[in-house]
Parts: sequence; structure tokens; C-alpha cells
Amino acid sequence: MRKPPIIPRSKFKSKNLRKSVPTYYVVEKVRGKFKKLYPKPLKLKDARDYAVYSIDNRLSKTAFFVPLGKSKKIVQAPKTIQGYYSKNARKVRPYRIKYGKKKQLVNGYIEKRKFFQDTTGEKSALRNLRRRSTKRKVVRRKRTTSSKPMRKRRVTQQQRKVMLRNLAKARRARMRNLRKRR
Repeated sequence: MRKPPIIPRSKFKSKNLRKSVPTYYVVEKVRGKFKKLYPKPLKLKDARDYAVYSIDNRLSKTAFFVPLGKSKKIVQAPKTIQGYYSKNARKVRPYRIKYGKKKQLVNGYIEKRKFFQDTTGEKSALRNLRRRSTKRKVVRRKRTTSSKPMRKRRVTQQQRKVMLRNLAKARRARMRNLRKRR
């Protein structure tokens, strides 16, 4: 099986423009927190392409491009990402569904449910996540089951009296409930 395409940060080309243009950061929502995907600003078209590319090839389903302001120094996306939004626009939606109603997102997209796990990147990331979680469970089990045998606790005379008193109360309550049912 092919590995997902990994885009190193060096593939993004920096450019100096004559005129300043609006720039954006691409932000991804991961486990309820927003994570910036690339530290340098992108043009609107490149930011949209990169946002859609990231949610289509990773496990997170929501991405935004946050306006930064105008700048002459920008970064251009790699050729594999350029035009990604126009090719895969049907996979994403620009609104959130809350209580059955559509709420418009500002500069953001959410991956549609039926297109989740359609790329090799998502499938391999999910496999790795499952593998890591099973490893964590095994480690937790090893920590809880120690090799040393547990020592028996000695119960004092006073603790024994309290335990017997509580047992007698519980028996009486149980018998009362049984009589009521009859």
C-alpha cells in the first residue's frame, strides 16, 4: 500500500510581490483545539487549497484560513496542493450543522462524512492511531498488575465491629423490602 504524500515545509516557495495582497494562515481543528499548519502567510487561493488538502488527507475534519492582513512577502503552495480545492470542492462544505440547521462558517470548511477515510493518508493515520492506542492499553495493564503479591490488611477489632454492624443494618433493610413486596 502506498504511503500518504508528506509535504515538507521546504516545498513551500517564498515570494516577494510588488503589491501587497491579503494573506491568511491555515488553521486546523485537532481535538477541539486550533493548530496552525504553516507558520508563514499564504494567498487566499493557496490558503483555501491547503486547508482542503489538510482535511482531506488527515484525520481532522475542520480547517479555517484566518485573515492576517496585507503583505508583500507570501509563500506559494507546492504544485501538488495548487488547485486542490477546485478538484475536491464536492468533498467539503462551508457550513456547520447544529440541531439540524446549517450555520455558515467564516473562511472555513468541514469534510463531509461520506468522504472520510477516502484517501490513503487518512487510512494509514487511523491505523497508526489504533495501533498506538492498543500499545497504551497494554502498557497500562502492565503497570496495574504488579509482580509483587498484595499483602493482607489486618482488620482491627473496632473496624470489625463497625463492619458487622453495617452488615446487620443492610440485612434488616433487605428483609423489610422483601416483606413490603409480599
